[in-house]
Amino acid sequence: RLPYAQEWLTAAECDDLLAFLKASLTQITEIIHRDTKRIAAALKPSVTPRLMDRRIGDWRLLADEYDHDNWLDEDETDRLDKVLDAILIRDARFCPVLLTLVNEREETIRSAGVITDQLRFTDTPVRRWFDRRVLRVVVREARDIRTQD
Repeated sequence: RLPYAQEWLTAAECDDLLAFLKASLTQITEIIHRDTKRIAAALKPSVTPRLMDRRIGDWRLLADEYDHDNWLDEDETDRLDKVLDAILIRDARFCPVLLTLVNEREETIRSAGVITDQLRFTDTPVRRWFDRRVLRVVVREARDIRTQD
């Protein structure tokens, strides 16, 4: 029962108000549960983690969703709001991407790098989310290994 409610509400109105509040809380809880699942799914690799596969001569560049920590701090409220909005409203992904450079002739992985804190939208071209700085590091690492051999 609601304290002091009987002073300004009838018993039937109190029952109706309590039923309304319970239904509202149940609905809010279901929405939060559903949103929690969507956020958790957006932060983990999907069922088909391969995002890109490009071959250039003897080299193959692969981009896969990767189970690695993203660094989104609660202090970054503006960025956090944008990421949550993109995940919940626009069905975005916020999962790290592993870049792997493979030498096809030697069948070896020459280098790898991780693109973190990358917000990607479904059906967005690779060029929109691809971090070329990480690609440069991966290629530089492969060249360094090659010169050492």
